[in-house]
Amino acid sequence: AAAVVFAVVSQYLALADNLEVVASLFLGRVLVGRAGALDEVRMEERCRTLLDSLSVTTLRSVRAPVASLSGGQRQAIAVARASTTSAAIAFPLARTLLRDRVEAFARERS
Repeated sequence: AAAVVFAVVSQYLALADNLEVVASLFLGRVLVGRAGALDEVRMEERCRTLLDSLSVTTLRSVRAPVASLSGGQRQAIAVARASTTSAAIAFPLARTLLRDRVEAFARERS
């Protein structure tokens, strides 16, 4: 049986209010260029691509501070952050509902 990796998006979003969207999205896993320097251009492009794939249309700039975002925008950033991992699925759910969904998914797969 193939293993399935889940990325869980907590209801207590793990974003840094004091950072810009792009910095919060790549917090702890920044992209670096050939010289080992931060590749901000590539991070911005990847951030926009991820947000476009989630149909986030209300965010004016990936350089906006996370603290200035609405709850829905923050959730979209958190889901985009989870999608930067190799996980198959991201669940923006409360813990109990998450457990029920994961168990149902596992039953469907067996």
